[in-house]
Order: sequence, then C-alpha cells, then structure tokens
Amino acid sequence: GWACLPPAEDGSSPPPRAFHCGAALGASLFVFGGHAMEERGGGGGRGQGRPRKRNDLFELRLDRLEWRQLAAAGAPALLLPCARDFASMCSLPRAGSRGLLLLHGGLDCSDGRLGDTWIFDVGPGRWTRVESGFVPAALPPLSSLPASSWPMRSSSSPSSCSSPPSSSSSSSSCASRSSLNPLPRYGASLTRVGGRAFLVGGDTGAPGGGAEGGGGGKVELFSF
Repeated sequence: GWACLPPAEDGSSPPPRAFHCGAALGASLFVFGGHAMEERGGGGGRGQGRPRKRNDLFELRLDRLEWRQLAAAGAPALLLPCARDFASMCSLPRAGSRGLLLLHGGLDCSDGRLGDTWIFDVGPGRWTRVESGFVPAALPPLSSLPASSWPMRSSSSPSSCSSPPSSSSSSSSCASRSSLNPLPRYGASLTRVGGRAFLVGGDTGAPGGGAEGGGGGKVELFSF
C-alpha cells in the first residue's frame, strides 16, 4: 500500500508544486518544473497568489531517500529549458553513463504551447536542447526510422519561453507536414519502450482532436 515519505530534514526536498513532470532512472526518481502558488499576505496572514512556473530539477535517491537539486533555476538561461508546467518527460538509459532524461513541450510563462525538446545527461548534469537537423555528438547515432518517426538533433539556438514556429497545417498526419517534429503541445504522455520514446496526444490547439481540440491521439517516435 501507500506510505507517506516525510520531507527531508535538511530542506533539500523540492518546494510544493503541481503539474510538474518526472521520470525514474536506475535507483533515482527525477522531478522537473511545474508551478507553485506564490504566497501572499498582509497583516501576518498568508494566502495563495498567482502560480509561478519553475524550471528546476530534483533527484530523489530511492535507496537512501535523499533529495538533491541538479539544475537550479538561477543558472544561465541558455543552458536550461525555460520555466514550464504540463511538460512531458521520460528516461533513456545509456550504456557507460547514468543515463538521460528527455523533456518535451508544456506551457511557458505566458501559457503558450512549447514544442522544444531537451536532453539532460544525468552524469555531468548538463542540459542540451535538441531539434531536427543535428545529432548531439555525445549521443549514439540515430537508428533507421520509419517516415512517421521524430528524429531529433542538437541545436545551438538559445532557449526561449515562446513556442517555436510550426507548420500551418492542422492535419494529424506527420507525412502532411514539412517538419517531422511534434507540434507544440502540453499535457502529452512521453513513455520509453526499449530505446525509443513515444509521445502520445496532448493539446496542440489544432482543430478536430482531444477534449480541447488538440492532440488527436497522434503517436510520434523518438529513438536513439
């Protein structure tokens, strides 16, 4: 059954948050982003204000139940994904290292849909933004993929809280778009099976799919 784990006595636990994402890798659990309600109050009172989105990353070592922060929100903006909630994350084991975390999409500081993808290399503790076009030198080469796949490559372009340009087509077929990258979205599922990550659904804002008109149950594939 369920057991409540108390917060760390040294204050290393993540601050309270909602709509974050997480993934398990080895003997660790990772938690990224989400939003926290800012406290407000007057006359000694405390209350909840507007949500403040986060881009911090925490690791919980399950064998010792110890938390530590891996990527601080105050680090240089070019080296971190922007603050977001409703993002998607999964882990990708990698031979000879502690493994990788794959982060995609979400809602930015202005509630705009994001279509960027990032890799966090747990060993050196480094984020890399990836886009279609270039394979990160530190990663294994991409395998042969079908036309509906989602090949990602490294990019030197800076991170941004705004959604990147996407095709004007609203079709749910990958083949009908000039780019095979997923459309900007939030609330999607990102799941690893073997060495591949599957991105399913989410709200893209495109007509004709999902409870809010997005996603349409589309499956896009990312593979190393």
